Amino acid sequence: MSTVNDNALAVVEASTGEISPSHAQAMAKHEIEGAIVLARRFPRNEEAALQRILKSCGRISFAKLALYSYPRGGTTISGPSVNLAREMARCWGNIRYGCDIIQDDETTRTIRGWAWDLETNTKGHEEASFKKLIYRKKGGWDEPDERDLRELTNKHGAICVRNSILHILPADVIDDAKAETKKTMTRKFAADPDGAYKQMLRAFSSIRVSVDDLELYLGHPYRQCSTDELADIQSVWKSINDGNSKWQDYVKDKAAKPQSVEDFTGEPEEPEKTTTPPVQPEEAEARLDTIQSKVDDADHVCTGEPPTDGDLYFQEAIAQYRDTEWETLADIVKLDAATAKDDNLTDEQKWILLDGGDAPSESQQARDRIGGEA
Repeated sequence: MSTVNDNALAVVEASTGEISPSHAQAMAKHEIEGAIVLARRFPRNEEAALQRILKSCGRISFAKLALYSYPRGGTTISGPSVNLAREMARCWGNIRYGCDIIQDDETTRTIRGWAWDLETNTKGHEEASFKKLIYRKKGGWDEPDERDLRELTNKHGAICVRNSILHILPADVIDDAKAETKKTMTRKFAADPDGAYKQMLRAFSSIRVSVDDLELYLGHPYRQCSTDELADIQSVWKSINDGNSKWQDYVKDKAAKPQSVEDFTGEPEEPEKTTTPPVQPEEAEARLDTIQSKVDDADHVCTGEPPTDGDLYFQEAIAQYRDTEWETLADIVKLDAATAKDDNLTDEQKWILLDGGDAPSESQQARDRIGGEA
């Protein structure tokens, strides 16, 4: 049942309370007109607005979510995240923004993000069209359910809204906000570097990025990160976590290079000692037989005599090479570096573990098991 008033703007359904489209449009028109009147009556104070933006960027909890970074065309693109864009719009004042679905069918959805400065009557918008598909680890591309489709729409909508807001804000205000955010993150990392290292490792572990992956991206050991680099990888994590990029995008042009002891210790490799004559290849097999007679499956010594501390230590060193489930060659290189500097091992034991001559060393056998040379 409905009541109709010829002079009204809409037909109102008495039974359901639903408002017809013409009434909804009239309400939206009056709302916008009222917002414009208020914006003109209470214009923004730009200096105070900038101060509010910088204050927000000075909060660590906000700063760590404020920037993104992703590679494109051989360069790195970085900028304000949707969190920072929305905060700048709030602090700048008299700005309206939102996202609308402008076209929708069974396979594709098109949305439009927009932002409107009510004082200057400047409006920015950006559209995005995407397939109604999501990728599942088991099953590949699949049609989304209602929740998945909402999340997919929100992800694309956030990017459109962010870019629309940035279109209408002054460029120098955006640059000041980015600079203040980086200063905040650098200050935080400098105050507690050890905590920062652990925090970033936990963050990247949550998106299945290992420390070896980070070192490939950085080009040096993770613990040698500067505060600026920590701030950089924070924005990388933000971009991946938001779904704007993938880790493979950052390392696809970086191949793992052979690494030495110096790469991991920061010190040159020690020169070979000249007091010990080099072992000839023909001696390799005989030496291996001598050492192997002491070791049975890297578990106990089989000489018939009680094992010495040196025997047990060497036994553990062999077991470390044999029993570890190696994942990357870099892990073996790290163990090689520690073995080379281990004063508890004799030169002969190090030779068995690292070199071996014609016979494969424990290190080489470990590399063969995962396939490749470091």
